[in-house]
Amino acid sequence: AITAFWQLLLDTPQEMLLGRPLDDSSRISLQQLFGITTDKGHTLLGVARSLEETETVLETGLRLLPGLPRPLLARALDLVRIGQDRYSEALLLPEAPALKVTASLIIPASWYRQGRPLDLWDGETLTRIRLTQVIERGSNYERVQFLPAGS
Repeated sequence: AITAFWQLLLDTPQEMLLGRPLDDSSRISLQQLFGITTDKGHTLLGVARSLEETETVLETGLRLLPGLPRPLLARALDLVRIGQDRYSEALLLPEAPALKVTASLIIPASWYRQGRPLDLWDGETLTRIRLTQVIERGSNYERVQFLPAGS
């Protein structure tokens, strides 16, 4: 996880341009998932789509993912993961009907397998789902569609 402080250079509903001094040693890559906390306390997710270095500043352009993410814990239940009871961090992006976007899940890179069952724990409720389709793959995440396990 990168804990770097970036300056907001440009902000639109779908994009952000961020900059930070070159002397920060944090590494970033294209297609990397970023979590951004706004000054109002909201968390947004963005994906690095451009990187540009000037003499003193590193700039990254982010494409924002729709919705306010909700943190979850996820555990795969298929034969590949038998005996591995550990939960991993995941994020739920709720559906956005106005944008015609269905709910999606952000899971660790390489977790997606067609039909893979997962348990999701939100701190109160355990929900079983199955993965149905990859929406996008990044350098440190996969964004996937899912259905309730019984459907």
